[in-house]
Formats: sequence, structure tokens, C-alpha cells
Amino acid sequence: MVNAPNSCAGAVSNSLRQRVGGMGEVWLGERSDGEFEQQVAIKQVAYPTPGLVQRFRQERQILARLAHPNIARLIDGGVDADGAPYLVMEYVEGVPITAYVRDHALDLRARLQLFLRVCGAVQYAHQNLIVHRDLKPSNILVATDGTPKLLDFGIAKVLATTDVAAPTQTAARLLTPDYAAPEQFNGGAITTATDVYALGVVLYELLTETRPPRTAPFDASAAVTSNEPTPPSAAVDHPTGVVPRRALRGDLDRITLTALAADVQRRYATAEALGADLQRYLDGRPIAARRDSAWYRLRKFAKRNRYALGDAVTVVAVSVAAAFISLQQAQLAREQAARAEQQAARGQVVRKFLVGVFEQARPDENQGQPITAQQLLQIGEAQLAAAVGNAPAIRADLTGLIGSLYWDIGDYARAEPLLKAAVAQSAEPLVTDEIRARNLLGLAAVESEKQAFAAAYGHAQQALVLARRAGRAGLSEISDAERVSANILFLRGDSKLAEPLLRQLLAADRLNLATAPALVADDLQLLGSVLGELARYDESESAFREAIQIDSRSHGDRHSKISSNYNELGQMLLHKGDLAGAEAALRIALDGVRQLYGPESQPAWTVQSNLFRVLEMQGRFAEVLPQRLRMLEQEKRCRAIPGRKRLPSTAICLGSTIASSASWIRRSRLFARHWRSGPGFKAPAPRPTAPTRSSTSALRWHCRVTTRRQRPRCAQRWPFSGSMNCRRRNG
Repeated sequence: MVNAPNSCAGAVSNSLRQRVGGMGEVWLGERSDGEFEQQVAIKQVAYPTPGLVQRFRQERQILARLAHPNIARLIDGGVDADGAPYLVMEYVEGVPITAYVRDHALDLRARLQLFLRVCGAVQYAHQNLIVHRDLKPSNILVATDGTPKLLDFGIAKVLATTDVAAPTQTAARLLTPDYAAPEQFNGGAITTATDVYALGVVLYELLTETRPPRTAPFDASAAVTSNEPTPPSAAVDHPTGVVPRRALRGDLDRITLTALAADVQRRYATAEALGADLQRYLDGRPIAARRDSAWYRLRKFAKRNRYALGDAVTVVAVSVAAAFISLQQAQLAREQAARAEQQAARGQVVRKFLVGVFEQARPDENQGQPITAQQLLQIGEAQLAAAVGNAPAIRADLTGLIGSLYWDIGDYARAEPLLKAAVAQSAEPLVTDEIRARNLLGLAAVESEKQAFAAAYGHAQQALVLARRAGRAGLSEISDAERVSANILFLRGDSKLAEPLLRQLLAADRLNLATAPALVADDLQLLGSVLGELARYDESESAFREAIQIDSRSHGDRHSKISSNYNELGQMLLHKGDLAGAEAALRIALDGVRQLYGPESQPAWTVQSNLFRVLEMQGRFAEVLPQRLRMLEQEKRCRAIPGRKRLPSTAICLGSTIASSASWIRRSRLFARHWRSGPGFKAPAPRPTAPTRSSTSALRWHCRVTTRRQRPRCAQRWPFSGSMNCRRRNG
């Protein structure tokens, strides 16, 4: 028995022990720091072994990342006088969710609405790359005001990191058998779908007031991996109870059994997907969960009973299996015919759609003015609803396509709402898994551009599950999802995690180099960026050079991918210190993007800015300064174009150039003139960049100049407004 944690923290004192868990004890305490008082829960390791202490520290790190109204928040933590770690957490005065719905006699709708809030909390954890691994009613308390709170992340796992408990046997014991997913017993991969299984058990309890029956409770691991659960409607004791049996038949049976599928590929990929299907049920709309095919059930039956089948039964089973195979082949032929019919219908809709777009692009319609790609997309967006009619799968496909094309030309403001709409439309039952995966990947790309890396990674992983479920039809999306996931890890600074994923993907794509060289080139380009970030410059350059060779063979010397590779190569060589090599690579990239997109395009300005950095590193300020001034004037003329919000960034870079050439007063004036000229500007880095910090120095110089000129109010106003703008625009 451990002692009460009297010495946990100066502002916290304990009173009563609340419960004992697998990792420690939880005490009720009082927190008082002289300003306010509150009850808190104090969690302390019962027996501080190195493994438990490490897990305790991981739990603290996990809780520090989570801030959600349905997750108990971390208040404090540390080590007591005896060296034992402790956590001070929000105290939840409540009861397990199953007891709450029973004691309050909640009807079916109220139970599902309460459960949806739990799904939201779990999805939030997943978007922060955290899998709980121990979801159960005792870890989901409902407070007196009806608010559910998710507790106890003691055995949670951070996705894309290694678990702190190395041995598999140790990890296997860290679970609750009645709620654990099959992969937790058999050593399979732990993913967001692992929590979905536990949510399925909790949902089963909320609907039936009993857990899914297992035939061998003494051997839970065998039971959970070999038996299909009884449908909830068949487990209800009273046909006319609080949740009547007839209300569970059909959709709720299918939703619950999908969440409880032993095969992770047949399970909901995320808590969000489970919650979305329940919301469709509540709204009276068709659900996405599908029934198992007869052939699938037959195979599962044979697997479960392979030792019990005698010779005679085996003969019958073989005959039945042959009949089922014939039926399956007939069904496959019907599905292929239906797919061909669907493709033909899609072709007709797309033809009608394209005809409508190009009719609007005729000279008679636009007074003979040249039409841009962006204008074509805007016309297509306006024509979409009329073209697709009542065809949800085609609508989801084309909406996502237009959103992705907006992304390709750099119009992120228009891309994001379209891709979000495409993901929502993909929930319709007729939409295929490969279309769902494709739309999720498009949304993940936009989210990563906005630095919403948790959401982007979650959507990329969800797309990966859907693409794998699609089989051969989703092979392209599988590769894309793995590449997007690796890119997100790289962008958020986890290059060490991204490298092995890319190496594995590259090895698989090299097998198809002859038929799909573009995939290998894409892998090599991203690998080059990752290796450059890890300061392995020679390997990085080799990857970029090979990508350029492959793209040149496939596309010729003038292609956007080649320019992109040279741009990335130039930036890597700049970090390496090879200024001559960086300049040569960036000049090739600049020539390419100017020929492809025009001299005043967004890609041209991006590459030109990178080239200016190299020239400044060589001390060639006199050469850079007039070109930056021209760029500033060009961008001022293009400010009305959607997506062009680089003006303040260009002004800052120009100021940095002038600062480096010692023209501080001129720089401060430019800064003062252009700092406010781009509403909505946000620097790409979470902390102020070097040019921004240099611009703040210019701001202080401007303040001194205005003070000398007897303008004290201006001098007072500028530092305040400038510092606020720096905070707002740099996060």
C-alpha cells in the first residue's frame, strides 16, 4: 500500500482515495493557490518500476497535447518527495456511461447522442495521433450535468512512434480483455480502428445493457478472434424494454457489427466514420455500413469449424462451396457489368459537363478575352450541379477533382471548401472506397498546407484504410496515401519517421518502374527533401538527381516536376553551403516555371525568392535589390487575383535585403508602407522567421527616426501595432 500523496504539490492536498488502477491509485484532492480552489484528481504510481514510471511520463505528455471538452484535462504534474511521479487532473464527479444511461432511463436517441459526444472526443485524440487502447465504461464517466468525460490515457499509444514497452507479452497484458480488439491479442498493428472496436463494445452495452457474448470467457483472445458477435437485436432480453428490439434490427445491428468486425479491414477506420453512420441513422438517411456477403460468411464458417467437420460433411461442404463459387463468379460478373455501366454513365455525365464548361468559354461568352485555368474551373464549379443531376458518386468524384485542380494551381481558398464538400458527399453508400480515399487525400493536402498536420495525418490514414479495402481498384490511392502520410510527417518536422516509410514505398514502386516511373520520381523527390532536412546532403542530392533523370525520360526537359526537383535541390544545396550549385539549380528551375506558368506566376515568384536568398548569401545585394523592387511592384498589380497574398512576405524579404546592404532608413519606410497591405497573411513558420525578426528591428529604427522628427505619438503607436501584427501573423 502506498502512502497518500501528501507531498505532491504545494497547492494540492489529498483527502480520499477514489480507485486503484493497473498503473496506480487515484486520490481526491483540493487545489488551492491563493486565487481559487477546486477539487482535483491526483494519480500516483502505486509501485514505481521503471516501466510504469516511463508510461506515467508518456501519459503526462499525451494529456498535455489534448484540450477537448469531453476529455479530462491535465492541471499539473511532477514528482513527490519520495521520487514517485504524479498527475493532477480535472476531477470528474460522475458515473460510468453505462450506469448513467441505465439510472436515467435514457431512450435510444438520447443514448446515441451521448455516445456521439464520446466518438468526438476519441476522434480528437486520433487527430492528435493518439490511440487510447483502453476505452471502456469505467474510463468514460458522465458528470452530473450529462457531460461525458474520457479518462485514463495510461496505456495510450502515440501513432508513428515506438511503444515504450518493448516486449510483446508486456504490451499484451496492458488491456481490458472484454473491450480489447483482436489485434491487441494477436500482436497486430495498433491503429485508430483499435479504438473503434472498443467503442463498438461500449455501443453494444448502451443498446442492450450487456456486453457482446463470448463463448470462451476464460480464453478471451481465442474467443474474440474466432467468433462473430451476436447482433444487438438478438441480445435484448425484453422486446419492449427501454431500447426495443425492433429499433435495433437493421441499421443499428449493421453499424454495431461493423464496429466489432474482427477483420480490421471490415471495421470503421475511425471514430469519426462510426459517429457519422450513427448520425445518418438518427437523421433517417442511408448508412454506409454494408452487410457481409454470403461467400464471406461461408469462409468464416469453414474456418471456425475446420476440425469439427467430418468426411461426409466435408463432401457436402465442398459441394456447397463449389455452388457458392459459381454464385460468386456470377455475382462478380454482375458487379463488373454494373461497374462498366457506371463508368459509361460517368462518361456521359463528364462529357455533358465538359461540353457545358467549354461552351461557356467560347469567345462569344467572354468577349474574346483569353480564359485562364482558374476561370475554367470556376465555370466548371458553377456547371457541376446541373451536369451530375441525381448521381451522388459522380458528384463526389467531380467535386473532389475540381477541388484538387484548384489546389494544383495554388488557389487554396477555393480548394478547401470543395474538398470538404467532396468528403461529405463521399458518405453516400454508392460512392466507391477509392473515390472516398481520393477525396480524403485531397483534403489532407490542403490541411497540411495550412499546417493542420494532426487533421491531415488522420485523413491520410483513413484514406489508406479505404484504399486497401478497395483492393485492386484502390492500388493507386494506397501509394498516394502512403506518400501523403510521409510528406505530412516531413512537414511537421518528423523526418526520422518519414524516411523509413518512404524507403519502403520506394522499394515497392521500383518494382513497377517501367510502367509507373512517375511514382518512383515522386518518392525520390520527397526522399531527397527528407534527407536534406536530416543534413545527409550527398544522399539527398543523389535522390534529387535520380528523380530528375526519371522525369526527363518520361516528360522531356520541360515539365513542372523537373522544375520542382531543381527548386528543392537548390534549397538543399544552399543549406549544404554549395552556393554555386544552388544558384545553378535554381536558375534552371526558374527558367522552367517561367516558360510553363509565366514570369509573374506564383511558382515563378517562389523560385525567384529562393534564388535571391542564394545571391544574398554571396553578397550580391546590388543585383538582388532592383529585382526585389520589381517583384514587389508586380505583386501589387496582382493583388486582386485570388490566392495572391505574398505581398507582405515580399516586402519583408525586400526589407531584409536592404537591411543587409545597410540602408536601414529606406528599409523602415518600405516596411511601414507595406506591412499592413495584405490582410490574412500568415507566415509559414510557427515562430517568427529571421526576415520577420529583422523587420521588427527596422520597426524599432523607424520608431527612433519618427521620435527625432518630433512625432512621439507615431513612435508610440508603431511598436505596439507592429508587435501585435508579428504575433498574429506568425502564430
